Amino acid sequence: MRKPGLLLIICTLLLSSLGLHGSSVHAKSALEAPPTIRGDAAALYMRPHELTAKLSQRSLNLDGKTIQAAPLVMKNDRLYFPLKWLETTGMATTHWDAKTGTAWADFRSENASYFSGVRIKPGDAKLYTYYNNKLEAIEDVGPYAPSFTQNGQLYIHAALLRWIGAEYVWSNNELRITWSDKVVAMQRDSFTTTSDKVTFSVLAQKEFGRIDIMNSDGTGGWGNVMDNLNGTERTVGEPITVGNRTFIRTEYTMDVRPGKTPLQILSQYGGGSLVIHRDVTDPSSVPVRYHSSPIEKDVSFTPDTKGYQRIQAGEAVTVAGTVTTSDIQSNAMTLQLAKYQDGEYRYVGAKQTLPLDDKQQFQGSLTIDEPGYYIVNILSPAVFVGGMTSPYGAVKWAEITVEVLPKGTSPQPQPQPAIGLVINGINYVDADSRYSIYLNEQQRVMVPIRPILQALPAIKEEDLSWNAANQQLTIAPVGEDGTAAFVFKLKVGDRHFTLNGERKEMDSPAVNKNGSIYMPLRAVAEALDLNVKWDAAAKTVDVRAKGK
Repeated sequence: MRKPGLLLIICTLLLSSLGLHGSSVHAKSALEAPPTIRGDAAALYMRPHELTAKLSQRSLNLDGKTIQAAPLVMKNDRLYFPLKWLETTGMATTHWDAKTGTAWADFRSENASYFSGVRIKPGDAKLYTYYNNKLEAIEDVGPYAPSFTQNGQLYIHAALLRWIGAEYVWSNNELRITWSDKVVAMQRDSFTTTSDKVTFSVLAQKEFGRIDIMNSDGTGGWGNVMDNLNGTERTVGEPITVGNRTFIRTEYTMDVRPGKTPLQILSQYGGGSLVIHRDVTDPSSVPVRYHSSPIEKDVSFTPDTKGYQRIQAGEAVTVAGTVTTSDIQSNAMTLQLAKYQDGEYRYVGAKQTLPLDDKQQFQGSLTIDEPGYYIVNILSPAVFVGGMTSPYGAVKWAEITVEVLPKGTSPQPQPQPAIGLVINGINYVDADSRYSIYLNEQQRVMVPIRPILQALPAIKEEDLSWNAANQQLTIAPVGEDGTAAFVFKLKVGDRHFTLNGERKEMDSPAVNKNGSIYMPLRAVAEALDLNVKWDAAAKTVDVRAKGK
């Protein structure tokens, strides 16, 4: 059966799958990872490659490095390259399939793609896929000049390169092939928060286009967080230019459920996974989460129905409430359990029916026997879902998150809320990192110096010096006239720092914590001339350069 959109899929297939984890011999590209910050959950960028080859010569140049491979050849005034080049360059692995009599190019990829590879028949002018135990010609592609074997190598018409995402130019008896890896580099795959909202950023090269954040919604599928987690997004700062590449940083804020919230960061060239773990000190304070705001008019829940329930294996989750809409077509609601496994929530077990009484009230329970994290999906009675011919059906109204502990296990005390750090509008979400903020014994907010300095454009890495012998940090940024704009000195253990030789007192000493220098928040503001605000309710430090 022919698949839709094959032309577009094949054209982008290789670009989304070039050797991110495979063992290839291609040289490291001169363009490295983009300038990420601590608030970035992912960096998406292109890593360009170039291969040049002269006719009939075994020496090739790959990213500036000479390699040996079967040569480029000319036949019937057409250029041919060995299929094995795809493996030599890290584009794919290649195999011979005796069963089908085809060579198989298996594209390397850490991103989902429509095809995992293509098949080529010697002497044939088509590309094939292997589907349902049989070969299928890809009709959108070709025909191109037929392949042939020579000296034990399968040779492919160079025109095929454009069908698999690479460009080529033949000039002065030299073939130049260019392509780019589409790299999705996750800066972290998880983090923990105590807030019901989370903020992080994604840095992406502009060619990646729109970045979508998807959430495993508990129904076995994925939904956009803008729709089902009250998500918002905004561009942070100006575009960042590095050489001939331009990067855009986008900040995302969204609700997070208690327990685990699995996310996917997706672009047209693939993406990565991120799991947010929300610790809850008081489960009884979490309300039932509605799937969308309008549903709050359709159903209400009793105060005893909690949105986060921490139970032991074999215990039951209770649900009770009242249906307040008349736009229903049945006298029963249902509960459907989903378990967190393999990075997403998947349905487990049978549905549980909750009958409605004559006042449209419902009450019931659902027993969970296995430890883990779960979502109890609360599904509506049958409703008319729109359109003249649309069928009646149940929709998700709300959910309860459940943490199921092994039988006989007592809940462990939850950690106190971590203190957040926002620098120039970027939320440093990783509270468990070496840059976490804390209150010292004098109840002073202690903040790390380095990430704040790195966020200030006027201060460069070479402006900092560290004397390990006497534990002293010196900051002396050079101004336009070549002289130090200011000189700041701070010694671990001292209750003072000096600014341009003038001694400034602090109400707590500087400390070295996990290899990072911390000092009181108020002193940071004075030393670096920053606007610093402490939000006691949100337990967040907001640091901004003046004018930001």
